[in-house]
Amino acid sequence: MELLTVEEFAERMKISRTTVFDWIRKGTLKIGRHYLKIGRVIRFEWGPDLLRKLKEDSVEKREEPQENRSTKRLNLKRPNNRRAAINLEY
Repeated sequence: MELLTVEEFAERMKISRTTVFDWIRKGTLKIGRHYLKIGRVIRFEWGPDLLRKLKEDSVEKREEPQENRSTKRLNLKRPNNRRAAINLEY
């Protein structure tokens, strides 16, 4: 096992440092499961366990039902049955 900084983790994952912080902010990477935080210091335990957890979590996200775009329609009331100037259903 090897402890990596955010920059080292990003480099090994071939993503940007900003992406790592976005994933932390969105909850994609979870404290205690994917990384350790001591004060303001973030470290990733690099090894097969971390890679397995990342893979498991990415598969779980893909299996969640996704809304179909066609079912998501905007209800716009148009006065006097006029058509909207912009087609929002593309």
